[in-house]
Amino acid sequence: RGDRTQHLREGRRRVYLFSYSRRQYLCWVESMDLVTTMCHHVHAFHHLGGVARVCLYDNFKAVVLRHDADGVFYHPKFLAFATHYGFRPQACRVRRPQTKGKVERKFHYVETSLLNGRTFDTLEHLNEVTAQWLAEVADVRVLRDFKESPRERHQREQPHLLPLPTCD
Repeated sequence: RGDRTQHLREGRRRVYLFSYSRRQYLCWVESMDLVTTMCHHVHAFHHLGGVARVCLYDNFKAVVLRHDADGVFYHPKFLAFATHYGFRPQACRVRRPQTKGKVERKFHYVETSLLNGRTFDTLEHLNEVTAQWLAEVADVRVLRDFKESPRERHQREQPHLLPLPTCD
């Protein structure tokens, strides 16, 4: 999840990037509320053909209500959603950016490779260009650490994903 002000021909708008997985599902949205968050999880699960056993989250209110001495308190509706899909949410530790791993670098890559000062006509146009960029650039580039593309790595890892529920 990342937020930014994006220049669209229809005007400047604050948009959020819903991001999931190394082989990314990316979608620009105007809200990161609970309904939007769950909806795009479902889209991501279908796009990737399964569900990761553990999903890592920033501490945004649609997922994490608070941290205290007893631990993390997740939004109860989000926990029910996670239970339905069989994954365990894991919140990043507060003020510990290293718990995010390479997530922040992913946003830098999106900004420099996809956005790179461009202006888009509408939010829909931004998402169309993003989908094309994922398919033609991001999913096929060779990752230094793995010496394979995100698409190739995903094909090997996909059998380890949890299957989608028969009724989502």
